[in-house]
This record gives sequence, C-alpha cells and structure tokens, in this order.
Amino acid sequence: MKKFKENFKKHWKLSLVLFVLLLGVAGATVWFTLGSNRTSNESTNTYTAYVQSEKGTALEKVYVMLCAEDGTEITWLPYVTNTSGKVQFVEGIEEGCYVKVVGVPIGYKLDESVKYNFDSFGNVKITLAEDDSVYIAQIGDTKFM
Repeated sequence: MKKFKENFKKHWKLSLVLFVLLLGVAGATVWFTLGSNRTSNESTNTYTAYVQSEKGTALEKVYVMLCAEDGTEITWLPYVTNTSGKVQFVEGIEEGCYVKVVGVPIGYKLDESVKYNFDSFGNVKITLAEDDSVYIAQIGDTKFM
C-alpha cells in the first residue's frame, strides 16, 4: 500500500490527464452517435417545408402539395403550414419529389408553377412574395374576384 501511495503522489497529474482524455473520447463518441441520428432524414423519413414572407416572418395556413418528379401529386389533400410556417411530410417521399404551393393567405402571391426541391437534409425553404391584389382564383394571367 505504501508503494501505491508513493507512485500516486509522483504520477497523479498523468493519471488525471488520462482520465479526462478518456472521458472526452467517450463523450465525443456518444455525441456523434446521437447527433447523427437527429440530423439525418434517411433514418426518420421526415421531410420539412418552411414557408416565410420576404421579411422572414413564418406564414401560417399556406397549402402545399407533395409531387412526384413527373408532376403527379403524391398526396390527395394539401398539407397546411402551422403557426411556425412549417409542415412535415412523413410518408410518400420519393427520389426527386418536390413541394408545390397551391394556396396562400390573402396578401401573398400564388405561383403554382414553382417547384421547391428538398435539400440533402430533407428540408425546403419557401419564400412568398407579397401581393396587394385580392382575388379568389387565378387562371394564367387572369385573376377572378
């Protein structure tokens, strides 16, 4: 026991450094493992669309459809953004699919021809332009009141 105490007194700094290093490696491994699962959409198959105004304000009650690469609508009914301007797609995601805006709140421009593609993380950011005209429907360039 006496020899242990003597060795400990001589090498306590080295022991402390090795212990801290071991904790750091273990912590980094756990953080990397958990962090990679949280950011990857491949494991959860959750894709997210964020809709905002040109000023960066989140837009609620924007209607969007999920479409296949060939333009076929994958969903029967549109998804509606929440108060955070967000909508999540959990099913029906195919390679090359995109989001199309089909309904906007009064005061914003609707352009159904624009395709919004997901990034590599499964997110898409949509920015809507403001529009002063109020109309019920638009066919081509014609707006109906």
